[in-house]
Amino acid sequence: MGKSLLLTKRKRRSGGIDGLYRQAKDLPYRPEALHGIYEAYLRSGHSLAATEGPFRIRLKPVDTSSPRSTLNGFLDSVNRAYVLVQEVETALTASPPTMTIEEARKLEAEAVNLLQRASASLDLS
Repeated sequence: MGKSLLLTKRKRRSGGIDGLYRQAKDLPYRPEALHGIYEAYLRSGHSLAATEGPFRIRLKPVDTSSPRSTLNGFLDSVNRAYVLVQEVETALTASPPTMTIEEARKLEAEAVNLLQRASASLDLS
């Protein structure tokens, strides 16, 4: 309990996390610190944002609150998928190809997700 009170007093004195950040943001990095480690982590593809991105696309449903919004959402998804497929097709048929097979497969997976999203908006019952 004493530790909790001490932390609460420190937090109040420093202005919380925001206050600590304001105090430290202009300080130089320590010589032994790894400069840019956070940015490297974000670029690595192992961050939550990188791994969560494909799921966000798949889980976001088309707005079906009205017939117009349903049609617009369907058309938007189909058109975006078409653009991705055309981009892959153009890149792979170029001489030399301007895209790797791995990049093409990632874009293909995005296009498939968009088409699944579009088809999920249709009520065919």
